[in-house]
Amino acid sequence: MKRLDIIRRAYRNLRQSKARTILTALAIAVGATTICLALAAGNGGRDYIEGMVSDVNTQELTVYGEIENGDMAVISPEVEARIRALPEVESIETDAGQYEDKAEVRYITAKVREGVDTREVQSKVDDFSDKIVTNSVYDTRKSLFEAINVAQWGLIGFGALAILASVFGIINTQYISVLERTREVGLMKALGMRRKDIARLFRYESAWIGFLGGAIGVIVACLITLLNPLISDFLNLNGVQILRIDFVQALILILGLMIVAVLSGWFPAQKAAKLDPIEALRTE
Repeated sequence: MKRLDIIRRAYRNLRQSKARTILTALAIAVGATTICLALAAGNGGRDYIEGMVSDVNTQELTVYGEIENGDMAVISPEVEARIRALPEVESIETDAGQYEDKAEVRYITAKVREGVDTREVQSKVDDFSDKIVTNSVYDTRKSLFEAINVAQWGLIGFGALAILASVFGIINTQYISVLERTREVGLMKALGMRRKDIARLFRYESAWIGFLGGAIGVIVACLITLLNPLISDFLNLNGVQILRIDFVQALILILGLMIVAVLSGWFPAQKAAKLDPIEALRTE
């Protein structure tokens, strides 16, 4: 039996039990929606941060003394002089005069020349002393990205739990389907359908359920992105699109759910393939 014919037959079989198929797919859709929204929020958040970085002076490097016993350490004159001497540094500003001892410097803002990567200068300054801390806009961006990644993976974890729960639903649905169609399987075998084609039929049915659940989840997530203007106004983000769905990611998500569904339906499919045709035809 041709693979395309088996796929079509699997689709027709699912249409005959629409309610059960839709309910099983909806369980997957909950997880798919959560994961899709988590990815969309991550994409939107990163774009927002990139926009913020582009509006900030990336040629500035801040240097300050380490915090010791609740107080900021003094930057030594030698370190200050070495920073001033760097050919990549155009100028520096210090906080000298803000403390009792006017010679103390605890904070330096260095302006890096145009065309020079601030991170290269930062790497050099870091080697001047172990009593100083350097910070650039790239460090801020990295920290914000890490915060977004933590929140994103947290939401993905909740979605994964929902999908894990739906796996048992697929297994249950497919086992019930095998039991209800025992005579049908016996008849197909009696007519010459091979064991591997029987197994494929049930695996493709699982794949259709995974596809349907994933597609519903992505569609729901797309509908939620229509609320972007309201979310932007609520968070005072000036029209920023905070939920941005990447359709390549959405496609990969659907394909991944189809694979999960196929793996979930593997044992019921093998059970159907191993049925004895004579005993199956005798089943009431």
